[in-house]
Amino acid sequence: MKRFFAFTLFIFIQCTYAQQEVFVSGQVIDSITNHGLESCTIGFFNTKQVLVTGTTTDSKGYFEIGLQPGKYQMILDYIGYLKISMQVIIRKNNQFLGTFRLSPDDNLLKSVEIKAKSKAFKVDKDVYVISRKMKVAAANTNDVLDKIQGVNYDRYNNQIKVDGQTNIKILVDGLEKSPDYIRNLNPDRLKKVEIIRDPAGKYALDGYTAVINIILKKNYTGLELNLSSQSIWDTDVSDKSHLIPTSYANAGLTYTYNKINIYTQYNFHINDFNFPTTSIYNYQDGSSIQKLNGETNNMLKNGFGDRLTLGLDYYLNPRHTLSFESGFGNIFNQKDETELLYDVIETNPYGTDSQYQLLSFLKNDTKSHYQTVFYIGKI
Repeated sequence: MKRFFAFTLFIFIQCTYAQQEVFVSGQVIDSITNHGLESCTIGFFNTKQVLVTGTTTDSKGYFEIGLQPGKYQMILDYIGYLKISMQVIIRKNNQFLGTFRLSPDDNLLKSVEIKAKSKAFKVDKDVYVISRKMKVAAANTNDVLDKIQGVNYDRYNNQIKVDGQTNIKILVDGLEKSPDYIRNLNPDRLKKVEIIRDPAGKYALDGYTAVINIILKKNYTGLELNLSSQSIWDTDVSDKSHLIPTSYANAGLTYTYNKINIYTQYNFHINDFNFPTTSIYNYQDGSSIQKLNGETNNMLKNGFGDRLTLGLDYYLNPRHTLSFESGFGNIFNQKDETELLYDVIETNPYGTDSQYQLLSFLKNDTKSHYQTVFYIGKI
């Protein structure tokens, strides 16, 4: 039995240049039934009536959001209910704003029910507001996603799964980004997460079973440096030169100020596998070829690859972002070698078997490429 051990190291440094945020919370309920209203929109506007930030309520009507101290106009809006607008003063300590009761709008209720039913057929989306509890002991995005129902972070394979499936797409504010950039986002930047199961359109055609859309805070300011490393140790190998079959490391730097977000990521991986393989081929005429490994590890795979990513985002308004990202693969010499050594036995129906040793193949691929993406995304 093979014994594997995985070691992961995370180092995170953050500098914040804006006034420290505080967390405000509250609850929105139906004034008649006293039940919590899920997905009610709460918006906070400054004195110039410009939207600063917003959030939605959870399944029990609760909400929590980070804000800088000051005076705001808070608006609570829910389809089929009368809107509430009021002034609130956010102080330097975390505070509970209270329980807000929304009354049904009898003039709109009938038409709203029809619209809501139509929308339910188009999108099956679960929205999760990122709370302080979800960010406790979380070093990056993967740790936060791991706390969402139905989402799992596989640390061994460094993969995010939704309902056990790995063919998922992760977006940031509706935009496709480098996986390394998404993985190493500071949890304090995350505002909410949308989970779309069985997506339609191009994501369905590409075979994705789910889409995760991460919504970031628009009023976040800071400089972040993240370093991470993960190695797998195989203590059961006979040749100690293959003690570490795979290793991965990443370094990233992100700077956000006002409407500008600049980031860069560099990562590399090393593979050094040596294990046994056997292949058997049977043909219609009764002949066969057996490629046996004997009692030794006969497959040697050795590889190295790296990637540098540069990106820039400019927030045009709360719903549109101008985004640029460029990725450069294999800056240093990439190596991807696979060597197979077999003992081959050929068998045919006429009884003239032969046995010999064969060096099956030696494959060496070296590729360099880069990719640039430039587009406007709409959330």
